Amino acid sequence: MRRGKECRNYNIGICLGLIFLMLFLLGADGCPAPGELGEGVATEAAKYGMDFALIPGIGYLSGGKEIVQGDTFYVYVKIENYDKKAKSGNICVRDSLEAVYGGIIDECRQFSIGAAIAEDESVKPAEVKMLFGPYSYHDIKIELLEAKAFVTASYVHQSIADGSFTILPEQETLKLNQLPSPIEIRAEKGVTLKDDQYNVRLKITFTKKLEAEIKSADFKKKGMAFTPTLFYHRLNCGEKWENFVGMTDDKNFISVNCFALLPKEEEVPYILQLVADYGVEQREEINFKIKKA
Repeated sequence: MRRGKECRNYNIGICLGLIFLMLFLLGADGCPAPGELGEGVATEAAKYGMDFALIPGIGYLSGGKEIVQGDTFYVYVKIENYDKKAKSGNICVRDSLEAVYGGIIDECRQFSIGAAIAEDESVKPAEVKMLFGPYSYHDIKIELLEAKAFVTASYVHQSIADGSFTILPEQETLKLNQLPSPIEIRAEKGVTLKDDQYNVRLKITFTKKLEAEIKSADFKKKGMAFTPTLFYHRLNCGEKWENFVGMTDDKNFISVNCFALLPKEEEVPYILQLVADYGVEQREEINFKIKKA
């Protein structure tokens, strides 16, 4: 009797250990709890992790503003981070005019910004302000010239989607946990029988959620590094991808097909984690006018 009781206690201990392991893996970078990132947020930028805008005011460039030739002005940029991770990157500013007229000659600066803070039912984004200038225009002969300014933010982001699945049902869209991100990751599952194993096929789709260029973390090519993990089992996504998924500007999504051969155990939960590392290059265009003095 004592030995049977010890065995039962041992089995219960193993089950509890497995449950805690699954909760840890699924919760490490999973869905936010109430009041954390992604819930109760009023701004559109929170869906993507980061946003930036020009701060208007006297002497600051803003959309629709008239700048008098010869007057000094600045470009004042506010960056907000809604992500749970701190970020760093570059902000670049320039205008559409030739350098001989002065104005905003291509200028870039580095920024570092902290992580957002959860407050009750909302999120308080981290904030950084950057002042560019002074600038002024000269030698423009037209009475009122329409011009454009361009502000570009570039930073590195990591998207993590994780969850679990069982063999049944044979076909389903997996429920994956993911924080607000420029790239949304989805996975569809299909199962067939192969010899004495299950052939599990995963169609993994990456969808761009904002107007931006998605590039490698070093910004040298278009696309993202992709690391899929099916814990304790091999997930094969083919040599074609070589752990890198290309994404062109004319498409907002791309899919990768992966498969795994799994034992014939229909009740066992399999833990899946999909990680994409990439650079984001986001540009805003501001229309303004230059008035002859």
